[in-house]
Amino acid sequence: MRIRDIFTTENNCWSVFFYQSEREKWYDVPNSSRYWYADPMLQEWGGKKYLFMEAYDMLWSVGRIAVSEWKGDGFTSPEVIIKRPYHLSYPFTFSYQGDLYMIPETGQNKSLEIYRADDHTVFRWKRCKVLQDDIRYADATVAVDQGMYYIIAYEEGRGEWKTHVFLLDMEKLAIRRLETIIHSENKYRPAGRIFEKDGEMFRPVQLGTKSYGEAVVIERIDSFVPFKTTAVKEIRAEDLHIGNLKKPALGMHTLAVDDELYTVDLLLPGTDFFAAWIVILRKARNVIFKLLRR
Repeated sequence: MRIRDIFTTENNCWSVFFYQSEREKWYDVPNSSRYWYADPMLQEWGGKKYLFMEAYDMLWSVGRIAVSEWKGDGFTSPEVIIKRPYHLSYPFTFSYQGDLYMIPETGQNKSLEIYRADDHTVFRWKRCKVLQDDIRYADATVAVDQGMYYIIAYEEGRGEWKTHVFLLDMEKLAIRRLETIIHSENKYRPAGRIFEKDGEMFRPVQLGTKSYGEAVVIERIDSFVPFKTTAVKEIRAEDLHIGNLKKPALGMHTLAVDDELYTVDLLLPGTDFFAAWIVILRKARNVIFKLLRR
C-alpha cells in the first residue's frame, strides 16, 4: 500500500452506459448504494436479451456477477446471480448445443472456471469445471470460428504481458494451449465480445500503456492459428460524447455491441471521506483470502 492511500479521499467507481440506436441517446445502468457495475456483456437467450456485468460489492470489497433484462427501453435493476469467496468479473457468456455457459474472470482464485446456466435460466448457475488451476488470467474471451471454440486469455506480469490462445473442447470441457504471445506493452488485454462486420471479425482490447482503462482499441482478427490481429480504431471515453456526466470520465475498459445496443463501462471520478478505509479494507481482505487459500 502506498503512503498516499492512507490520506486519500479519492473514490472513483465504474458505471455501465448503453446507447440505443433507435433513440440516439446514452443512458446509464444506475449504480446502487452497495454495488457499482462494470464489464458489460450482452447476451440473447430464450428469446430475451440480457446484460451481464461485474457487480462490485463495496461492502465486502469483492466482485460478484449480476444480470439485467432488456425491456425495450431500458434494463431492469441488476440482480446478483453468482457469489464466490473470491473476486469475480468479466462474465463472458456463450452458447453451445442449447446450453448457456460463462467463463468469468477468477484470477484472484488462480483458476480458469467454466459455469453453466441451470435449468435454462440466466438467474441460476453451476460451476461445472475448473479448466486450469494455479494461474492468474484476466478477461478470458471465447471466440468461435469455423466450428472451433477458442479461448483468448491475458496474463499480466512485471514489464511483460502475455496473450494465451487455447482450443476449447466443449464435449470434454478441456483446453489445449495453442500459442503464447509475449508483449512488451500492455495493450492487448481483451475488452469484450468478438463481433463480426462485413464478413470480418473484430475484437476490442484495452489500451493500458499509461493508465488502467486508458482506451479501447478495436482489432481486426486476421487469423486464429497463428493468432494475428491488426489495430484499426481507438476509442476513448471522450469520443463517446456522453452528455449526462457530472464530470468527464477518467477511462473505459469494456465494450459490447449488437444490432440494437452499444454498451460500455466508464470510470467516473468521485470522493469519499472514508476512501482510505475502503482501500485498507480491500487490501486486508485480499491478504486474508491469500492466506486462507494456502
